[in-house]
Amino acid sequence: MDSLKDFLKEGEKIDWEDIKNVVTASALCKEKDPIDKAFEVHIKLCQIAKTSTENTKAIEKLADRVDDFAYDLLDQVKRIEEEELHDEAADRYASLFSEMTAKAIAKGRKKFVSHPFIFKRVEKRWKLGLSKEFQSRPLHRILLLLIMMLDAILTPVMLPLNAYVSFKNQQGTNLTNIQGIYAKYLETPYVIFMKTQFMQLIFIGLFFRISMIGSSIAPTVEESFILLFFIGFVVSEIQQYRSSASKVYLRDIWNYLDVLIMLVYAFVITVRIVTVIIGGDPYKNRLLELAHYGYGFDGMLLILRFSSILELSSVIGPLQLALFHMCLDLLVILIQFGFVIVAFSLAITKCYTAETSFLTPLNSGSNSVEYCVEGSLNCFFKSARQLVWSVFGMTHFEEMESVTSLTSDIVVFLYLVFLVLSVIMLVNILIALLTTTYDKYKTNAEMEWKFSRAVIEEQYRRMHLVVVPFNIISEPLKALYFAQFSDSLAKKKEERTVKYERFFKERFFPKITERYKKKYKGSFPSTGDRKLDKLGENLNSVRNDLEELKNQVILKLELVIEQLQRTSQGDPTLSKFSQEKEDKRRSKERASFVEEDEGASPSSSGDRKLDKLGENPNYARNDLEEMKIQRRMNLERKLELLIEQLQRTSQEDPTLSKFSQEKEDKRRSKKRVSFVDEDEGISPLSSANRKLSTSVEEVQIHLTQGEQAQEETENHITGTSQMQNFPQKDGQDSHL
Repeated sequence: MDSLKDFLKEGEKIDWEDIKNVVTASALCKEKDPIDKAFEVHIKLCQIAKTSTENTKAIEKLADRVDDFAYDLLDQVKRIEEEELHDEAADRYASLFSEMTAKAIAKGRKKFVSHPFIFKRVEKRWKLGLSKEFQSRPLHRILLLLIMMLDAILTPVMLPLNAYVSFKNQQGTNLTNIQGIYAKYLETPYVIFMKTQFMQLIFIGLFFRISMIGSSIAPTVEESFILLFFIGFVVSEIQQYRSSASKVYLRDIWNYLDVLIMLVYAFVITVRIVTVIIGGDPYKNRLLELAHYGYGFDGMLLILRFSSILELSSVIGPLQLALFHMCLDLLVILIQFGFVIVAFSLAITKCYTAETSFLTPLNSGSNSVEYCVEGSLNCFFKSARQLVWSVFGMTHFEEMESVTSLTSDIVVFLYLVFLVLSVIMLVNILIALLTTTYDKYKTNAEMEWKFSRAVIEEQYRRMHLVVVPFNIISEPLKALYFAQFSDSLAKKKEERTVKYERFFKERFFPKITERYKKKYKGSFPSTGDRKLDKLGENLNSVRNDLEELKNQVILKLELVIEQLQRTSQGDPTLSKFSQEKEDKRRSKERASFVEEDEGASPSSSGDRKLDKLGENPNYARNDLEEMKIQRRMNLERKLELLIEQLQRTSQEDPTLSKFSQEKEDKRRSKKRVSFVDEDEGISPLSSANRKLSTSVEEVQIHLTQGEQAQEETENHITGTSQMQNFPQKDGQDSHL
């Protein structure tokens, strides 16, 4: 076996070593359509894993890597290329990535469909045909909703215009500006979806009305409208199934509910036809009663079906999908619970029937005890009801008491065992199972929701333009037209699809496969590579944030410098002083006025003291010396506290006993305090010592910042002093 083609044909007959050598990333990259080939290989590997008894885990792992290959391949599309992939000719019939998405949906590739590159195009096709204003602005969206509601109601009036626009599209005739806008509006999947939901709401209103009125043998007006709606509903489901891609219709869980609704109504309409034929009175008419039970059940299902509109929300949609999967787990528990109910009900019923035989003579006419007075079968169902209600706390054991004490004791024992199994075990298992299911699907909620959205978009993009029930008029007309003439739009779709495939094979796939091979060296990425990619993305994000912060700081500094320059130009003394440089010795000798422990910011404190010190240079010098002494005393006090804390910690850690006996000199304490093992890079101290060293480093950082603030404040003070001395040197009187 030398190629993937041979593997797809005879994969079940090949051993694991050959599979591992053939199914590689390099082999997939050599294919003309590596993504579609990856889908086929993944399905084949899953089939082999189900039937094989050797290396099952390894085959499943390889299948997961092949599935990830298609996802990772799309990661190689750069932003510049993504912006260039504009499909100006895209419509509801065909677009650049629509066929690729349809294949992924049909094959259940949820991870691939949830890729941002694919899902962005799904969202774009969802509202393709609407202007940007109607897609984003709230007021325009409200106006669009009103237009869609009015359009759905006036569909019979608008049918001639719809037919005229569709006919001109088929003929390839140029439409006017208004006709073109209306045609795009009609073909938008979002518009078709919302109009369908609105008509479904009217459908539910009819069921609500029929639930509020009594039964009658003759068909009512509400039943006639419901019949029209159901005919259109069935026609729509058939068209939807025929037009959708392979298995896409079955990927939508709501379609199963649609099938159930149609089956229930088929039962209802059959029973109603029988009741109309038989005639009679609604009184004691069981068939008529069953038919109206069906109406109520169908109304319930339609209301649940209407909740599918919540899937459009990225917040509620994932939770709704999680509830569906939880219902499947609930069904498993209910089936097991049903077996337990039947088993214990049968045992309890047998106790009563045995007691009946024990208490009744052979020639006696009575053959039942009080609990089973209605017969053995009714006794069985009665026991089952008692057991079911007891799960919900509604226990009526006094109704199950028997004549003899032995039978009562056995029934009580069986009842207690049932409560232990059902309430304590089954209910708690159900809670644990539902919690696990919810957590699992909550983790993959985004992927599940995106896949569901893609399925909805794919269905409504192919759906008939006219909504239920008016499609019972348009669908036959459409069938008659295509029976006489060919579908020109379908031919254009095929031509564009061929053009798209050529673009993928000649331009798109060669670029991204080359980047993939260069990045991963022609192999499937390992878990470490994925973590490195994720770490690289995080580092790039942090780097961008730091760069943005740096630019903001530079901009603020430029504004401050510009303001200082304007100030210096307005004051000649400042202008003269700004031309002279302050020597380093003088700037290092003088300290700034920074309130170290309790005080306000250095800028506000320094500004207040500058006003005061500017009055007398000698006072400034004295105050500088006092501040330097005060600052030195504060530093010594902090270092003494740190040494005391270090000594207390050393008493807990014997490795510090020698260090606690010696005093750290000031030169060494100002440089750094570090307890790091030089060879291994691991601290020999406890977590408390590491926290202490961290606090010392923080103090040093604050000291450095304080020294910088002092130098800046000193420059301002020096400038003020020299400005005061300039007039004195020129022989003028000093006001100081």
